[in-house]
Amino acid sequence: MAWMWHQWLVLIVVVVARTAGNSLPQPDNNYQVLAGQQVWEAEGQEAMKVLADLEMEGLADILGHSSSTPRFRVHADNIAQVAAALTEAGLTQKLLISDLARHVMGEQRKESLEFLRGSRTESCTEESCPKPLANAYMSFEQIEYYLRELAERSQRVELVSIGKSIEGRDIWRVHIRPYGDTGEDVRRNAVWFEAGMEAMAWTWHQWLVLVAVMVARVAGNPSTQTDNNYQVLAGQQVWEVEDHDAMKVVAELEKEGMVDILGHSSSTPRFRVHTDSIAQVAALLISDLARHVAEEQRKESLEFLRGSKTESCTEESCPKPLANTYMSFEQIEYYLKELVERSQRVELVSIGKSIEGRDIWRVHIRPYEDTGEDVRRNAVWFEAAMTTTSMTAKQQLLEAVEGHQPAPFLSLIQGHEKKRKTVDLEEVVLELSRGEVKHVWGCLQAWADEQVTAFVAEHHNQNEEIAASGTNNKDQESTNKYNEKLLEGIVKFAHIYISTFKEGTTFIPGKMLEMTLLLHEMLAAFNGSVKLAIVSLCEQWWLQELEAQDLLVTNVLSHLLEATTRNGAQKKEVLRLWKLHNALATIDLDSPNNKKFVELLTYCISCPIFLNCDEGIKWLVGLFSWPSLIPLLHKEVRLAIPECTRAHSAKYGEVYFKAWKASQGDTKKTIEEECIQDLMYTAIHANPMSSRPSANLHHLLHHIHSYKKHRAVSSLITELYQPILWRSFTVANGYVRMNATGLLCDAFPLNDYNLSQEEQSNLLERQYHTLKTLLLDPCHLVRITAVKGVFNILCKYWIMVPNEVIKAIFKTLLTVLVYDVTTAEVRLEVIKGLTLLLGSADAVPFLIQVLPRLGDVFDDANHKVREAFAKLLLKVKESQALKYWDIVSVPHLLHRLELDNPKVAQLVSRLLLSSFHPFTKTDEELLQRSLSLLEENRMAARRFYQYAGSMISLPNVVHFMLLLWLCLSNHIALHRQQQQQQQQQSDDEENEDSEDSGKNDSGRQRKQQSVRGGRRCERDSLVSTSNKENAAGAGGTVSSKTSILSKDFETSKVLAEGDEEKEEEESEDEEVSPLDNLDVLCGILDTVGILWATNAHRLAKPENNKYLEALRNKLSRNFQHFFKYFKGNADASRTLLYIASFLPKSLVPTLVGHCMSQLKAIQVEQVVSGSDTSYKSFVNALCNWKHGDSLLELLSEWLEEGFKSGLITGNKERRRSRRQVRFCETSTPKPQVALHILCHILEHPINRVSTLQRHRAQLLDIIQDLTKVKDLITERLHRNEELSDLCCDTFLCECWSLYLRLVVVCHHSPSKEPPGKQSIGRETEDLIFHSPACVLECLEWASSTLVPYLGEKNGGKRKLQDTEEAFTLITTLLRSLVTSSTHLLIIGAANIPFVYMLNDFVKILIETDSNGMFWEEGLCLAQESYEFLWVYESSEEEKDETIITGSRLANICISSMADYFKHHDQLPQECELSNTLVHLLMSLGQRSRQDQSYVLEHLMSCVVEHLCWRIEKNNGVDKEAKCIQHLGGFVALLVGTFQKQTKLSIVVMDAFSHFLSTANHDMTSLLAACHLLEVLLQDSGKISRYSLKQTVVAANSVMSAVALPEKESEEADQESPLSIYKDSAKTANKILDNLKESLSIV
Repeated sequence: MAWMWHQWLVLIVVVVARTAGNSLPQPDNNYQVLAGQQVWEAEGQEAMKVLADLEMEGLADILGHSSSTPRFRVHADNIAQVAAALTEAGLTQKLLISDLARHVMGEQRKESLEFLRGSRTESCTEESCPKPLANAYMSFEQIEYYLRELAERSQRVELVSIGKSIEGRDIWRVHIRPYGDTGEDVRRNAVWFEAGMEAMAWTWHQWLVLVAVMVARVAGNPSTQTDNNYQVLAGQQVWEVEDHDAMKVVAELEKEGMVDILGHSSSTPRFRVHTDSIAQVAALLISDLARHVAEEQRKESLEFLRGSKTESCTEESCPKPLANTYMSFEQIEYYLKELVERSQRVELVSIGKSIEGRDIWRVHIRPYEDTGEDVRRNAVWFEAAMTTTSMTAKQQLLEAVEGHQPAPFLSLIQGHEKKRKTVDLEEVVLELSRGEVKHVWGCLQAWADEQVTAFVAEHHNQNEEIAASGTNNKDQESTNKYNEKLLEGIVKFAHIYISTFKEGTTFIPGKMLEMTLLLHEMLAAFNGSVKLAIVSLCEQWWLQELEAQDLLVTNVLSHLLEATTRNGAQKKEVLRLWKLHNALATIDLDSPNNKKFVELLTYCISCPIFLNCDEGIKWLVGLFSWPSLIPLLHKEVRLAIPECTRAHSAKYGEVYFKAWKASQGDTKKTIEEECIQDLMYTAIHANPMSSRPSANLHHLLHHIHSYKKHRAVSSLITELYQPILWRSFTVANGYVRMNATGLLCDAFPLNDYNLSQEEQSNLLERQYHTLKTLLLDPCHLVRITAVKGVFNILCKYWIMVPNEVIKAIFKTLLTVLVYDVTTAEVRLEVIKGLTLLLGSADAVPFLIQVLPRLGDVFDDANHKVREAFAKLLLKVKESQALKYWDIVSVPHLLHRLELDNPKVAQLVSRLLLSSFHPFTKTDEELLQRSLSLLEENRMAARRFYQYAGSMISLPNVVHFMLLLWLCLSNHIALHRQQQQQQQQQSDDEENEDSEDSGKNDSGRQRKQQSVRGGRRCERDSLVSTSNKENAAGAGGTVSSKTSILSKDFETSKVLAEGDEEKEEEESEDEEVSPLDNLDVLCGILDTVGILWATNAHRLAKPENNKYLEALRNKLSRNFQHFFKYFKGNADASRTLLYIASFLPKSLVPTLVGHCMSQLKAIQVEQVVSGSDTSYKSFVNALCNWKHGDSLLELLSEWLEEGFKSGLITGNKERRRSRRQVRFCETSTPKPQVALHILCHILEHPINRVSTLQRHRAQLLDIIQDLTKVKDLITERLHRNEELSDLCCDTFLCECWSLYLRLVVVCHHSPSKEPPGKQSIGRETEDLIFHSPACVLECLEWASSTLVPYLGEKNGGKRKLQDTEEAFTLITTLLRSLVTSSTHLLIIGAANIPFVYMLNDFVKILIETDSNGMFWEEGLCLAQESYEFLWVYESSEEEKDETIITGSRLANICISSMADYFKHHDQLPQECELSNTLVHLLMSLGQRSRQDQSYVLEHLMSCVVEHLCWRIEKNNGVDKEAKCIQHLGGFVALLVGTFQKQTKLSIVVMDAFSHFLSTANHDMTSLLAACHLLEVLLQDSGKISRYSLKQTVVAANSVMSAVALPEKESEEADQESPLSIYKDSAKTANKILDNLKESLSIV
């Protein structure tokens, strides 16, 4: 109904459409910006038009639009251009101001600015003042006139100056109040307009004045306002007048406030009559407007109030905006659409529909010259008709509360809580008067009481009497039913109410306080969202310090403590708790009623969430301010330290220190003596072998020690350590001395500033003396700790420590400890300490003199010491204070590089990298250093380039490889030329006569000189060209020098000038080239091959293809000459072949036949023994050249010959075969070599993939041939000797293993190959091989052929009398079969029936064999079968107890171990049973805790059973057993497995506790369990004390239930079962008592 706002919005749209976009001048906020600018005045008829164009182009700024001679400002850069434009237009200009900056800053600044605006003042009266938005713009004085006139004529208009502009003018604010406004500052909807934000934007001033005039006339008129509550309309009536002068009369009545006109455009106006004015009107149409509006036809009624539904509007009949009559919606739409049609800059878009189905229009007016691009610019947004006819939120709240209507009330709460609030209840609360507030809370308190009563009745009073009366009071129960959402909404409204008055005094009604107290007391009874809402209310109550806040915080603290101490607590909950920390002062912590609350406070310190945030640390520090809580908190910390992390232990140190710092008096003393000093004592006497508790205590104290720079803290630390630290250095326990040493070094220097200067000096000398003594302590742990601490002290306090002390310490370190023979850890710590000390600049001058004496340490027997020494040399190199070769000579480094392990070799290679492969040197220097390295130590050079290849960029690597290859190529070329020259010279000498010898000699010399000169020129050209080509291929830059092989040139010169050899040998300047050494040449080949191999993965990348092509092109050119040159050197030939394997076959075509011939000529014995591995190079080359088919054909022939030799069964047939006439074979078959070659192909990743893709058919043929091995094995088992020399037992085992490996590898179907590359004569389907079926056949064959030879389970005797070699053969074959079958499970090629059949087969093996040969394979199979079944088997299927699963197979293996160790003391063979068992148990734990517990309980039962057997065997427990190893091999194997694993030990001890609690035990088993716990306490490893406590408690509970006989007959024998029973029980109880005392179990 807010029609007036529509009208002026249309007018503003029209105005803006006409004027918006005009570029008006911007204010210059800095006068320096005006420097050089000028002010001109133009005269002429078209002056304004021309200046407007210039202004649009940004060349001028018009200063006055209303003057006939406009003045404008010209920028300094545009003066010439503007002058030319004015001259061209025929206008005359006049210079008014030459420099605007100086003019503005002058003495007449104010007058100058007024001069720019024209006349200083312009008189303005009612007759002479121009109208807003007329032809002329209004001046500032005229605008002020209009505003003042408006304020004088209307009491609702208030004109206030809110400040001054930079020119001293008033900034006016016009406030227009609605009718009937009392002037109170209340919140209501308003519209804000702004204008004049730009200095010369006169247009906006004009229409804003007009808007102010219009709003002052009509804003606030009851006819234009909407009553948001229908109750306000009660009693009002609507009238209609039919008369020619009706509108005039009604308008007068409206001015007097008696009526409100509802439709101005109708000929029969309708108007609303106020209740007080009914007697003055006639023609009643509607008796009560309130009831009419509330009816179902609300839409039609509203349209009736506006008049006709549609009103036609044309250009002639449509009224003007803000004229005498108001416009209808259709007329407003007409104006907007007309505006769109007449202006291209106006866009009209419907952005939605109103609730009455009308369009909501958005009008977009673009500025002039708008291109339509979506750019960011300043804009103004106007809204109109946003009010509705719905009730206000205040009225809705009052109605909902008074009428007890839950739905509207909850709707208001939800609207307030939305992200985009639809209701602002804070504004509603501000609008309520005090009486209304009391009334609202009276209703809400009664409402809350009803809900609380219903809650109590629903949860606590549901008895039979209420159930019996349910039929009589059915209606009452339905009305009083507990509504959780309603109670939550009441609490939330209370929270909103108190939050509204955060900055002022909050009025708290008594009913509200009463309700809040009730809810606080019942907080523990509520759950869910209601409880959280009550907590938030009480929390906010406390934070705002409202009335009775002490009574509303106790239960809230308890709730927040429970929330922060539970699992999954968040930091925000700790933050909420910290905000209420002052509330602890209101609670009596010493009261017995608050015992549970105190327990919650104490438990806070063991919760990690408090240690992870600053607020939590502050909360814990605050708890230490309560003396009664300090002992409880400290006890909780002691319990938490063994299990906490390193970071949390440091946080505990922070808590203790801050608590001590914040405390005073007795509280400070209590923290010092009962907390910090107790932790010091515990840290000194803790067992360092249980690493976590001891380490955490040291980290805690380290945080306190870190504040020792403060005098008070230093004195405190010294005072607390005084009675406990010094005496600890003299005790016999090495662990105590070790802990004390660590604490002394960490707290150094101990200094008590309360002592005199002399006493402080004596204390410091005592510390120095103690440290020197500890370095020579008999216990190696003390020496290790002392070395660490001393170096840390020297690194921090080098300047403070006297020189005599430093010399004495280093004398001990460098003469005794660095050569400590008792343990390598001492020597290691010395080297690490020296590396650390190199970081101290003050210590470097001293170390320069010391370190050269330590060169022999690099030959230490321990590899860790050598690694640390290599890192020391790297640190020396980095510091540049000393040359590393002054400590260790280069030959010594090369020797270690040649012999040491890979880690040390890698460190040494990094150390020597800059020396032997400098990046900044020329190619000549780089080559010389490489040749010197090869000449010095060829094997060291091989390892150097093996590790250096990954440290050098690929372009540099390729460039270096080409450089070496060029060097070798040139040397071989020169050597070939020299041989030719010598041959020619010898031929000439034979043909010469003795008479012409002189002439011939001189002619020959001239000829040689010419040849040398030509060769030298040719060589220089070759080297230069090749070097450039190499550089281009490597993608790097090469030195411009043409000679990169200077030594090679000198050598060639020596070789060429053979006739002057004697003279040159006598020359002192002659130098021998390293290339004359054959080892150097072979080393060059090694280097090229190693660099290519180590960088093959980088060269294989597509982006590095250019480097690969460069290598292939350059290296393939000289292979023929290289092979000829190194023909007699087998080592070099193999290296060349290895390099050739990286090249395509087309580049080295002659090498394929060479490789095949070398394979045929290889020695079998050397291959079998492993001394000759050259065949691998030939195999790799053939596979790379795609000649695997020829290779496989050869191997198949060799295997066939081996099988044939085994199938000959009789000696006569052998002799007869030798007598037959046959062709002589060129090569003997080598079946064992064939097996090694096939194994190498399968192990090499590239060869395996290429063979499977290209030659799968041949592999399947080999598998088919290898099936003959089963017949050979069967034949062998019936003999007492091997079948033949070729078909020996080793050959049979290797054939069987290879056969199974090929079966597994060839399981998958072949990959799709391009057309034309498939195997000829073979379909793709024929290449598919199903491995599980083949393995099942092998299992059946093994069950019938091999398993019977293992022997019976009980007797352990084999059924057939065979040799021991045959038994070894059988076990090897069966283990290979189980291993390969397990591999099928790993690759997922098996199925569920196959898994169960395989488990059954292995079970039979384990039960049949009594020698433990299949435990490791059985455990591996148990793990893989469990994983396979977990993935592929449905968990819903019920498993038969007879089915062997993975966990059951593991239990069978463990039981077999227990039986074996009753007859043997050691394992049957060297194996990794411990690691296999750990992997199995961890795999079970990751999948199912239940299955893991099932295996672990069986394991512990076997351990206890084995201990029972030992106790019965030894007639009692072994009292001398101090570690697990003393309990026998079985216990040492199984218990030692989890004793070294922290996580695994926890679950094993839990399973042990569960086994003790659930299983049935005799007294011997209980005694065995107690004895095991006793040994574990002394040798716990990584088993925590908590786990031991839980297990001891479980054992104690079982023992407490054992009933012993009260009396025993005197004649009872000591060896009677009863006596043995009592003795066992007595021993077990004694052990348990000792365990409980040691573990502090009450």
